[in-house]
Amino acid sequence: MGNAHKLAGIPVTIINGRYDMLCSPVTAYSLHKALPKSKLIIVEEAGHSESEPGITQALVRAVAAFE
Repeated sequence: MGNAHKLAGIPVTIINGRYDMLCSPVTAYSLHKALPKSKLIIVEEAGHSESEPGITQALVRAVAAFE
Protein backbone atom coordinates (compact mmCIF):
# COMPACT_ATOMS: atom_id res chain seq x y z
CA MET A 1 0.00 0.00 0.00
CA GLY A 2 3.03 2.25 0.28
CA ASN A 3 2.67 3.56 -3.27
CA ALA A 4 -1.13 3.70 -3.46
CA HIS A 5 -1.02 7.48 -3.23
CA LYS A 6 0.47 7.51 -6.75
CA LEU A 7 -2.89 6.28 -8.08
CA ALA A 8 -5.04 8.54 -5.91
CA GLY A 9 -6.33 10.66 -8.80
CA ILE A 10 -7.14 7.77 -11.12
CA PRO A 11 -10.53 6.01 -11.19
CA VAL A 12 -9.90 2.37 -10.26
CA THR A 13 -12.19 -0.63 -9.99
CA ILE A 14 -10.95 -3.33 -7.62
CA ILE A 15 -12.56 -6.73 -8.18
CA ASN A 16 -11.88 -9.41 -5.60
CA GLY A 17 -13.37 -12.81 -4.90
CA ARG A 18 -14.69 -13.37 -1.39
CA TYR A 19 -12.82 -16.69 -1.19
CA ASP A 20 -9.59 -15.44 -2.78
CA MET A 21 -6.74 -17.09 -0.87
CA LEU A 22 -3.96 -15.24 -2.75
CA CYS A 23 -5.26 -11.66 -2.54
CA SER A 24 -7.32 -11.32 0.60
CA PRO A 25 -10.55 -9.29 0.48
CA VAL A 26 -9.19 -7.45 3.54
CA THR A 27 -6.24 -6.30 1.43
CA ALA A 28 -8.58 -5.25 -1.39
CA TYR A 29 -10.60 -3.23 1.13
CA SER A 30 -7.45 -1.55 2.47
CA LEU A 31 -6.42 -0.62 -1.07
CA HIS A 32 -9.91 0.71 -1.75
CA LYS A 33 -9.70 2.92 1.35
CA ALA A 34 -6.32 4.25 0.19
CA LEU A 35 -7.67 5.21 -3.25
CA PRO A 36 -10.36 7.90 -3.05
CA LYS A 37 -11.59 7.33 -6.63
CA SER A 38 -11.81 3.57 -6.34
CA LYS A 39 -14.79 1.27 -6.48
CA LEU A 40 -14.59 -2.09 -4.68
CA ILE A 41 -16.51 -5.10 -5.93
CA ILE A 42 -16.41 -8.26 -3.82
CA VAL A 43 -17.71 -11.23 -5.79
CA GLU A 44 -19.42 -13.48 -3.26
CA GLU A 45 -19.11 -16.84 -5.03
CA ALA A 46 -15.55 -16.51 -6.32
CA GLY A 47 -11.92 -17.03 -5.47
CA HIS A 48 -8.89 -15.73 -7.36
CA SER A 49 -9.36 -16.77 -10.99
CA GLU A 50 -10.60 -14.40 -13.67
CA SER A 51 -12.21 -17.38 -15.37
CA GLU A 52 -14.75 -17.81 -12.56
CA PRO A 53 -18.15 -16.65 -13.85
CA GLY A 54 -18.72 -13.96 -11.21
CA ILE A 55 -15.24 -12.47 -11.67
CA THR A 56 -15.59 -12.55 -15.47
CA GLN A 57 -18.94 -10.76 -15.30
CA ALA A 58 -17.57 -8.12 -12.93
CA LEU A 59 -14.56 -7.54 -15.20
CA VAL A 60 -16.78 -7.11 -18.27
CA ARG A 61 -19.05 -4.66 -16.43
CA ALA A 62 -16.05 -2.69 -15.11
CA VAL A 63 -14.48 -2.34 -18.55
CA ALA A 64 -17.82 -1.31 -20.08
CA ALA A 65 -18.22 1.37 -17.42
CA PHE A 66 -14.94 2.97 -18.47
CA GLU A 67 -15.92 3.16 -22.16
